Formats: sequence, structure tokens, C-alpha cells
Amino acid sequence: MKRTQWAVGNGFFHSGQVATPATAINYVYDCGALDRTANQASLRREVLVSTERENSIQLLFISHFDFDHVSGLPTLAATATIDRFFIPLVPAGERLLSFAANLTAGNGDASPVIESFYEDLIIDPAQALANLTANQAERAAIVTVEPTTSADVPLKDRVTDAPEGLTRDEVAGAQIDAGLGLDFEPIRVTASAQGAVVWEWVTFVSQRALDAVPAFVNALIRRKLIAGADDLGKPAKVEDLVRNHQRLLTDAYDEAVRTVGSSFNKNLTSLMLYSGPPPSSRLRAYRAKASPAERPEIGAWGPRPGWLGLGDADLRSQARLDEVNNAFNSRKPFVGTFAPSHHGSRHDWNTDLLRGFYPECSRLPTHVFAASGAYGHPHGKVIRDINEAGATSVVAGLSESSRWTEALSVFVDG
Repeated sequence: MKRTQWAVGNGFFHSGQVATPATAINYVYDCGALDRTANQASLRREVLVSTERENSIQLLFISHFDFDHVSGLPTLAATATIDRFFIPLVPAGERLLSFAANLTAGNGDASPVIESFYEDLIIDPAQALANLTANQAERAAIVTVEPTTSADVPLKDRVTDAPEGLTRDEVAGAQIDAGLGLDFEPIRVTASAQGAVVWEWVTFVSQRALDAVPAFVNALIRRKLIAGADDLGKPAKVEDLVRNHQRLLTDAYDEAVRTVGSSFNKNLTSLMLYSGPPPSSRLRAYRAKASPAERPEIGAWGPRPGWLGLGDADLRSQARLDEVNNAFNSRKPFVGTFAPSHHGSRHDWNTDLLRGFYPECSRLPTHVFAASGAYGHPHGKVIRDINEAGATSVVAGLSESSRWTEALSVFVDG
């Protein structure tokens, strides 16, 4: 297994590969950066380097539709083949709210192609993503992940209490050249070898009330942009708003902010992702030498193979924190790298997020943040809390030297 946190500053671009000598499965979680010159330049550089290394992507997960998480997709799709997108189900009103927020925050430094794609994505996410892959032999499939209230992904087998369950003798007898096959379930993808699941990608989209969206919709009605909320169910109306009324959209957004309060999280829905072995497995992991070696000193001992990313999930209440912890309760002991919500914003951070990881301080995951100082991310309190807990924090900024690649040899008994 190998994975890279790419250096795009405020934004997010994570990629990884799960492979045996016979099969390689490449995946991506988000690909974007802020609409600022330095961020967009770093994003383009990182995307091109990533596709030089691997130009075939089987699974591409999008956490949400903010510009800084999707603006690299046109460049990525132009230089790599993409088999399947996974996107959260986001109503048109919320997509428009995100669009207006990005119009307010952006500097317009992205290329016209990227700006046009972003408009298309807000209007019809599935169609925009399919169009990105129109020149492939087959267009990418689009999987929409609906919000769920289930606490944890059910498991058919036992959940092990000890991630290092394999002995050295059992590792010595491993079938390392087994092929991997992909299977698709409603909220997870699994990779199996010889009939046993050895890796999984588990998605979770929370379900909750969104106070900001009704205020935004009411502001649109007051400006006579729509007659009522039902208008947002009409694709032609959504397209008209995005193409022709951007100034009024930002005015409506500003009104909604004044109504709800400026501290509300503008990123309202987020698809979260666990990538790692299933908790029903016994395993042993060893640090391997990444090629190229990028910040290899991080997490060198006692590695955990799992990765957990929260996108820009709104975690400003205890109920939402508990929801996330419950959703990944059985997976957290396997997590060695953790990407908390919203680039290290103090509003979406709480030390309760540390609950459920392996109980020894030395086994807390490395926390990774994609940030370059915009909006105060990552916040100093977040970094202090992580250090105080005995964990390590990594900030992937704008320079290539802040890029982080890690590699593991993972032996799994399903």
C-alpha cells in the first residue's frame, strides 16, 4: 500500500494504491485547491506529477462540491483515466449555497476551463463528471452516496481487538501474488484476494438539518430569482441562476450569513472515507520505503495501514462528533493516518475525535492537514491539542517539500 498527501495548500488532494504483484487499484479522495494563483499553480504541478506516477484511477471519491476540493478534476481527467466517481447526494439549494460562498471567497485565478467546469458541476454533478471522461473508451460511472443514519457499517464476521493479529510464521506463508477483485456495496467498496476481503473503502454521509439552506432559499425568493423552493428542483432554473445571476447569488448568500450568523460552517455535507483493512481481519503491517521517499521519517514505527478523511464535515456539535465516531467506531483502531475536518479549523476540531484510535499514545495516528495559512488553517489550538495528546501533525502546504508519501507492506488474513 502507498498513499500521498499532495501539496496543494488550502484544498485537498489525496491518492493511494493498494496492490499485489498481480493487481493494482488506484484511488483518489478529492482533487482541488483555493481559487488563488499560488494554490492553483501548486495544484496543477501536483496533479501532473501524480498522473506521471499512476495514470489509471479505479475509484475517485469527492467529499463535497466546494471549489477547493474539486478544481483539479479537469486536469486530472485530461491526464488519467477514471473508472468510477463517488459523490454525496447534495440538494440543489445546498450546491448553490456552496457556489455562492466560493464566488465570495475566490479571486478568479483559475483558468476559464476550470471555472466553466465548476459551474457545470453545481448545475448537474453527475453529468459534469461524466463529461470529464467523454474522451475515454467508456465514460466513468457515477455513484451517488445518500446520507445515512446507520451508526457503523455492519460486518459479517468478527471484529478483532488486536490489529496485529498475524504471527511472523503466518506472514512467512502469505500468498503475496494473489490477484485483487473489486466488489461494490451501497456504502463501501471491497478488494478481495482468494475470496477474502483484504481492503475496503467505506463512505459515510451524515444526515441532519441544514439551517443555512432555508435562509439562502428565502433570500433567493426575496430577490425574485425563484418563486419557491420547488424551483430548485428544475435543472433549467438552477442553470439560469449559475450562468446568469452570480452577483445576486452572492447577495443572497451574504443575507443568509447575516441571518444565520457568520460562524456557520459553509461546508454543509461531506462524504467521509475510510480506506484500510476491514476490522474483521487479522493483519501485520511493516513500513516500506516509498519511491520517491517524501518525508519518510513520519510514522516510521508501529504503522497502522488505515486512512480516515473527514472532508469538510461540520462537527460543531457534540451530536455530530458522536455521529462520526460511531460511524467509524470499528475502523478507528486500524487508522494510521487521519485527515480531520476542514483543514484544521478550530471550529470543527475537538479532542473527542481522538476517541477510538488505538489506546496507546504512541499509536495515535499521524494527523495530516492540507493548508497554507488561509483562514488561519490549521489553527494553533488544533496543532497544540494533537501534540499534547502525543500524536504527530503534518501540514501539506504549497511547496513540493511538504508533500508526504508513505508506503507499507500489509499482510491480511480475512
